[in-house]
Amino acid sequence: MDYADDKSRQENPTIASPLRDQRRIAVLKHLDAMEQFLSPQVLRLTELVADPDHDFQEVIDIVRTDAALTISILRAVNSPAYGLVETITSIERAVAYLGESFVVNAAIQGSSGERLQLELPGYRNDIGTFWDHNLRTAIASRELASLHNRKSPDNPLSLNMVYICGLLHDLGKVVISDYLQQCEPELIPVLAEAEDCLAAEENLIGVNHVMAGDFLARNWKLPPPIPTILRYHHSPHHAIDDRQPLAYAVWLGNKLANRTCCDEDVEELKASLGHAYTYQLFLPADAFDKALWRMEQEYQRISKSMAR
Repeated sequence: MDYADDKSRQENPTIASPLRDQRRIAVLKHLDAMEQFLSPQVLRLTELVADPDHDFQEVIDIVRTDAALTISILRAVNSPAYGLVETITSIERAVAYLGESFVVNAAIQGSSGERLQLELPGYRNDIGTFWDHNLRTAIASRELASLHNRKSPDNPLSLNMVYICGLLHDLGKVVISDYLQQCEPELIPVLAEAEDCLAAEENLIGVNHVMAGDFLARNWKLPPPIPTILRYHHSPHHAIDDRQPLAYAVWLGNKLANRTCCDEDVEELKASLGHAYTYQLFLPADAFDKALWRMEQEYQRISKSMAR
């Protein structure tokens, strides 16, 4: 696109840009044309694991069709991070030990190459790379959902679905960062320095990352409710009623992924959240402390086990 002198003007992320409508059209075209970097096997695996009534053997069959994924899983389960005395050579035993959510994580990482592994220009990740943040969000979200399920066994959340939504919640940022790098790199520092990321995206390019994530998830035919959760992980109260508990779990997991385990940080977080989530999630008083501890412990173990 050629904006001539308009592009040289200093953009203000707090007000609507006069170029916003032009950029929105360009971003939507970019979205529609974006290469599918998740393989058909990974999409099928994601759909399968997200279904609470799936057949475990089908998961094994899919893993066996992907040599790289099989190697990755066997290497991980036999890594020092898990400290097993006996070497596991059976993919069934490896998946049963690591869990299906670990398999989805390994599959998405392997299928996406470096697309999800690096920092995304235009975005500040408070802890590590883009994928590190997503992984922490997935672990924290699943732990919160597990704590909710213990207190509300009649209305349980699917732990695998919560985990998958946590892994993919910021998928829309990949699209927007990709567009900015290719088409308007001068906007990258403007967006990176903005206090309100969503508002800045809308003001600058007319599409925010939650809209982009929803669009991409639907375009790639990711199973429901993944597109819905990607769209509402910053505003879970806007999700339809039966999706709100899952959306709140990912929302809270995302908040925790940007925090540390210190008491002051947890108290500050609690004070900033309000009470809306308590009507959707039934959590014990120490839920955040438990989820933060679990998040960091499992994140470190997964990272070590997946290290090349």
